[in-house]
Amino acid sequence: MISAVSASNKGRSSFSWFILGLLLGPIGVVLSLVVGKQTEVIEEKAIQSGSKKKCKYCAELIKSEAKVCKHCGKEQEIEVSDIIASHGSSSEHRVFQDAIYNDNLGLINAMLNAGFDVESCDLPISHVEYARLHNKTKVLQVIENAQVQA
Repeated sequence: MISAVSASNKGRSSFSWFILGLLLGPIGVVLSLVVGKQTEVIEEKAIQSGSKKKCKYCAELIKSEAKVCKHCGKEQEIEVSDIIASHGSSSEHRVFQDAIYNDNLGLINAMLNAGFDVESCDLPISHVEYARLHNKTKVLQVIENAQVQA
């Protein structure tokens, strides 16, 4: 079990190392502690989970919420895809409608400021109709103000 956890933290297959630990006992544990990290695998998992992203300028891994890269010092532009990734969804329209339903004005403003297009909804009901259906007057005001400014 220890070998599986240790190997998993290093980006290796936990199942394979669990079997190796069972077969070799303490030697399997020592091997799992000595084996090197697979940084590409670890980075990819962090990016997929939405907790990290790569800096567009230096390609180093930084927190997805970072406004400035800690490696190169460049200011990070917030994009809709960054916001979507940090919410663990593949559909920007689903995230936007969830924000409408939950009255998450901060998320709605962040998406609108990042260039989210309210009109190009691929869901059965538009975002404005969805907000009206759920009596979200504050959300409707934010969307209308964003459309006027655009």
